[in-house]
Amino acid sequence: MSILKSLRLLNALFVSMAVFAAYQKWISNSNALAVQLAVIVFFGVLFANALNNFLDYEVDIANQKFTKVTRKQRGWLARILGVISLLMIPTFSSGHLSTALYFLWFISVAYNLIQTKNKGWWGGILVSFSLAFSIMLPFWSKPNFSLSEFFQELLSHEKSKVEFAGFFLIIFSLSLMREYLKDIQDASGDQQHQKKTWAPLASNQVFKGVIFLLIVLLWLGFAHLFILEKSSLFKLVWVFLPAISFPLLLSNLKNDLRNQASFYQKYLKFYLFIGTVTLFL
Repeated sequence: MSILKSLRLLNALFVSMAVFAAYQKWISNSNALAVQLAVIVFFGVLFANALNNFLDYEVDIANQKFTKVTRKQRGWLARILGVISLLMIPTFSSGHLSTALYFLWFISVAYNLIQTKNKGWWGGILVSFSLAFSIMLPFWSKPNFSLSEFFQELLSHEKSKVEFAGFFLIIFSLSLMREYLKDIQDASGDQQHQKKTWAPLASNQVFKGVIFLLIVLLWLGFAHLFILEKSSLFKLVWVFLPAISFPLLLSNLKNDLRNQASFYQKYLKFYLFIGTVTLFL
């Protein structure tokens, strides 16, 4: 059970759900391809988590995380999931999707191997970008997909691309907030092993300012989608989502957010789940 918990299955499930929902929302094609893509992404995220667990063994032990999972178990799990996820990618031959999946796989490996925890603030940005980028994968599945045309359509306000930009902004902001809160939660072990994660090293004012900025970006994404969408149900959900983010905002402004990092990390997971579900609406 401990070894499964260490893989953060819920995190992988969120990402694969988002990819599946994005496929259903923006691409009119077979459900089989959507499921296949979601499964590949699911195993890819599990591999990234397993590799991170292996390389962060000492830090995790210091932070009392997944202590029952040995280094050897972590190593074998990372190898097995890495091979599975890598072998699954070539099953997609249409469009440029395989290239995009290889890109995400490479980013996952590079992120862990170059020890981004010693590189300050940009490690969280890289993870959050990769997560948000994953909802773009359905577009890559088109045989005639062109990245330059995609951005041209985005700039010309083509509806599906503009919607994608809104969801990208929301997922990126939520993920980055969670990454920084997770750094705070793991601060003692990181500092013990000289891991220079940005959040624990930043002053309280700077940390709160960054979280405030991310909340503003989050709300801009909400407002963006609210204006575009005609569905009353969808609008109701997107009114509800900003409303439940007020506790995070108030805590950020008035209290020491660091002391509540563990709670708000779980809070954001719930928030991310609700946001992912709205992709199906």
